[in-house]
Amino acid sequence: MPADLAACVEDEQTCCYARQNKVWAIDPEGLPWEYYRIVGDSETFGSGGAFSELKSARTGCCT
Repeated sequence: MPADLAACVEDEQTCCYARQNKVWAIDPEGLPWEYYRIVGDSETFGSGGAFSELKSARTGCCT
């Protein structure tokens, strides 16, 4: 990933009713990009995540 993109990795996160591995990035113009792979189903509806932290920080990696 280019150095000028802020990035955050989320492993085994629940989003909607799916377990996903995700990478969030914000490009130099401020546009958010989400790359994800569904790894399974979830019995519960997920919420939250690290994207809001990434959007705030705009640099480095979220935890």
